[in-house]
Amino acid sequence: MVGVDLPSEMGHARAAAVNAGRFPFPTTDCDLKRAAQVASQTGNLEAVTDEAAFGEADVIVVDVGLDIDDKGDRPTFKIAPFRAALEAVARHMRPKALVLLESTVPPGPVSASRPRCCGQGSSRAACRATAYSSPIATSA
Repeated sequence: MVGVDLPSEMGHARAAAVNAGRFPFPTTDCDLKRAAQVASQTGNLEAVTDEAAFGEADVIVVDVGLDIDDKGDRPTFKIAPFRAALEAVARHMRPKALVLLESTVPPGPVSASRPRCCGQGSSRAACRATAYSSPIATSA
């Protein structure tokens, strides 16, 4: 399995931690720390910051946390990072790769982002997205 992080200073640090066998986030879970070490040592887990890695995958899981702006009358998602992640995947993915989206994204943005991944220039016959969420507005 290959994890892809942002090509930022923090992303490089997290990738380096994973590749050194260290869990990249603070945790007191010793089993999780050990699992990260074993996965790295056995070659079952590596991390990179190069989005070209998506081109080698048959299955891509996109998990992007979304910030919520709750200062107004209605909370809104800051959807730009999610869209940027989908666009990065779309630039490099194989034509028949399976893309799984895991996040707190309401249905509207998923449907609006679908053409970027599945339509333009794609040889895929169909692209379907299903999302379940509570009614929260979105903003770019």
